Amino acid sequence: MNILYSMIPIALAYSAPLVIAALGGLFSERSGIVNIALEGIMMVGGFTAASVTVALEPISPAAGYWGLLAGLLAGGGVTILWKQLSGGIFDLYEIVPGFAAGLAAIVVVSLAGAPPPKEIVEEFEAVARMPVD
Repeated sequence: MNILYSMIPIALAYSAPLVIAALGGLFSERSGIVNIALEGIMMVGGFTAASVTVALEPISPAAGYWGLLAGLLAGGGVTILWKQLSGGIFDLYEIVPGFAAGLAAIVVVSLAGAPPPKEIVEEFEAVARMPVD
């Protein structure tokens, strides 16, 4: 029972960003605007803030503030980009720009990272050569 009591404050602390995003979604829905990208915007801002903070930490004592500013600007930039993508095929279904952005992120990260080890490539090639019945 003590474990349950110790888990409640931790769960509340970790759920705070999602609760804030849910409240933002609630207010935007009440005004007539559907925004299903709130968590994605939070992830972009958080990743940018963390990356800038880690990159500037060795050279600037104000790295946290620069990271905060970069995260705010990145989140705002994604919001403006999403708004500019409205119209055409993006009015067809709201998931299309999110899928396109996710696919682009996968390609960029795959090309920017190191190639997979030779053993992994050989295993994939062996599986690809297997006969399919």
